[in-house]
Amino acid sequence: MVSPTALRLTDDAPPGYAELHCHSNYSLLDGASHPEELAARAAELGLPALALTDHDAVYAAPRFIRAAHEHGVQPILGAELTLFDDDPDTTHHLTLLVENQAGWHNLCYLISRARANTPKGQAADFFKIGSRMMLLSFIILMAVSSFYWPSLGG
Repeated sequence: MVSPTALRLTDDAPPGYAELHCHSNYSLLDGASHPEELAARAAELGLPALALTDHDAVYAAPRFIRAAHEHGVQPILGAELTLFDDDPDTTHHLTLLVENQAGWHNLCYLISRARANTPKGQAADFFKIGSRMMLLSFIILMAVSSFYWPSLGG
């Protein structure tokens, strides 16, 4: 059963509209619906595509891709990364969407890098805004550059 907050669109969604920020039950305490339910609901609503952007992970990707294809919905993969400020209680989110296999590789690399050396049972220290903002901005700049100017992205 799809949660009441998942894909709250009405049946008269604008033509060509695609939800680009959706959490499955793999986003603990935030998403409630299984990836298969989200793909089915997107198809019911007539959405041509749906982006799955779970928190700090891509665990649901295989199930989501399979279900989206079964329902005729274009799957878009991504993640909502958590950014930490100097105050550990202050977090921000950055949603990243994957355009191609290189983008998938880069997203998985970012998530894996953030989780590396994190003690078992603790949340990954994704990106600290203060010291790593320049690096993160550069990564985003290169992603955007390669989208708009393919010769720059390598």
